[in-house]
Amino acid sequence: MTMLQSLRLQASMNNAFQISYERLLAGKIGHLEFVEKLKGIGDFSDDLLIAIHEQIKSGNHEILSWLVHLIHLVNSPKFAMVLSELLDNHRDDGYMEEVATLMVEIKDPRTVPSIIRALDLDFGAADCDHHFNRWLVKALDRMGTPEALEGLSLAAQSPFDLVRKEAEKCLNRRSDDQVL
Repeated sequence: MTMLQSLRLQASMNNAFQISYERLLAGKIGHLEFVEKLKGIGDFSDDLLIAIHEQIKSGNHEILSWLVHLIHLVNSPKFAMVLSELLDNHRDDGYMEEVATLMVEIKDPRTVPSIIRALDLDFGAADCDHHFNRWLVKALDRMGTPEALEGLSLAAQSPFDLVRKEAEKCLNRRSDDQVL
């Protein structure tokens, strides 16, 4: 990203967010202080979305990871597509489990295709219990759309035992609910 593009993005940011964000990027404040400063500025969801896009383009996974973790503070469906983009194109084990948990919270059916594509990702020793994949299963279950249920059926065939069991549990519960 060019300096001009960065300036254009930041020009649309809330001034209080922008000042704290620039201090974070410069290393003048840490992540926790950044969070504290954000708590008093009101709705910063648009600013956070701009900052996330900026960090995706710059490839700064450390800052991107911190920003992704902040989505919980604003929890808005406006983040659905950027989370899908992260699942599809910017996989870093520093924030992928957080992305998966956010998918459960945001519950946006537009994310289902990305979730399904990510079901079989394996982060090896970084996630030996497949928490990431199991969160994705929970997101599909929570959405409950026909496409999400197809994804659950795919997850029930997962090569990962814990993922397969989680998907089977969700599908069985749904079957039991339909009988009642």
